[in-house]
This record gives sequence, structure tokens and C-alpha cells, in this order.
Amino acid sequence: MKKRRLCFISIKIVQALLQVEKAKYQNAECRNIALGHVIKSVEQFFGQIKDKEPMLKLIRKQLKNSRNATRKVAEKFVKKQL
Repeated sequence: MKKRRLCFISIKIVQALLQVEKAKYQNAECRNIALGHVIKSVEQFFGQIKDKEPMLKLIRKQLKNSRNATRKVAEKFVKKQL
């Protein structure tokens, strides 16, 4: 029962994190910072995500992010996970 509950929770978390990309922010820099935080948080439970492709797609997009810190976090994540 616990495993099913954790799976459900991880799905909900991933859905919320994927919405960060399309959310409205004061400016592009705020969006870029938020996306960097998404990548950092996903690192903690990436192995538990069943359907990894949507999250990988978001992270791969950040390899071209205009914010250097976000781009580097994405590069580090891709190297570690793939």
C-alpha cells in the first residue's frame, strides 16, 4: 500500500514541477531560476519516476537556457542520469 501511495505522490509532484515551465513570472530570469530549482529537486527522486520522458524533455530544453546556472545544473543532471 505504501509503495502505491509513494508512486501516486511522485506522479503528482512531477505534474506540478512540469507546470513550472509554463507558469507566469515577473520576468524571464525568475522563470529560469525556478527551472533550475526544478532540476535540483528532481535529482532527489528521479529514480522513482515511472514516466521519465516528460521530465527529461524539460531538462534537455534547459541545456540551452540563457541563465548560466540553470544551464549548468541541467548539464550536470544529464551527465549523471544518462
